[in-house]
Amino acid sequence: MYELRVLSGLHQGAALPLFGEQWSIGAHADADLLLNDTGIAEHHARLRLINGGWSVQAEAGLIQGADGLVLAQISDLPPNTPFSIGVVRLCVTLADQPWPQAPAPQPLTTAVESKAPLTLTLSSISPARHKHLISLLLVCAVILVAVGMASTGDREAQASLMPTADRKQALASPFEVRQQLLKMLGERELGQKVSLLVVNGQIVLDGEVPQDDVELVARMLNRFGEQFDTVVPVLSRVRASDGTLPFKILQIVGGPNGHVVLETGSRLFVGDEVEGVRLVLIDNNKVVFDGAQRYEVRW
Repeated sequence: MYELRVLSGLHQGAALPLFGEQWSIGAHADADLLLNDTGIAEHHARLRLINGGWSVQAEAGLIQGADGLVLAQISDLPPNTPFSIGVVRLCVTLADQPWPQAPAPQPLTTAVESKAPLTLTLSSISPARHKHLISLLLVCAVILVAVGMASTGDREAQASLMPTADRKQALASPFEVRQQLLKMLGERELGQKVSLLVVNGQIVLDGEVPQDDVELVARMLNRFGEQFDTVVPVLSRVRASDGTLPFKILQIVGGPNGHVVLETGSRLFVGDEVEGVRLVLIDNNKVVFDGAQRYEVRW
């Protein structure tokens, strides 16, 4: 049996046994895992178990992966891999595995090197040799200063030749974030499948798409987090469709006046639309609908 462990924060040491397929995480009293730490939203995130794999979906707050990147979704979360919501670190692990031990503080040891004081007795040196020794020391000091200045100049020259690290582009407003995400969706041919909403200053991606497109949206949001810096929350509610039509078909009629009879008794001819789905083709072996996704019904 697996459990969701709290590795830090006010509830450090708590664990939620994972029975079922999905669990809510947040500050709401009805959350499966209740966290009262600062920065935790009431319905912050949701943990899911799908086909034996774990995933985390942000809802009213954002999540961070093990590498510290801010994400809207972790589509593939391996067991024992920590992730964070707010200041709280969590991980999914087998219940019989030991908890990680916090590293014991290492005592600081100070090595004390005892050096015998170097004494230079000048009383036994003649005045001439004394002057010669002082001159030699001055020459050595000048050489050391010159070498130090040269090496410093080399380091500064090398530093000036190093390319500056790419900085993230700042997006200050929800409008700027929305425009950038619209552009990225269009580049991936997702503009007609995923909608962008501005809700209470947050950007919400919504839509029902095939599983491959769900993963494509997750990768796009990761890329967005790497390239842009913004305080505007970005939430993904893009979900995988089950591939079934939103209505039932009772009869399919071919021929010049081909049409489809629905469970409600209404008829759809080519070009007609219902519940966001348009009938585009009736041929000898299939009926094709198009909308947020493409549907083919064999007959």
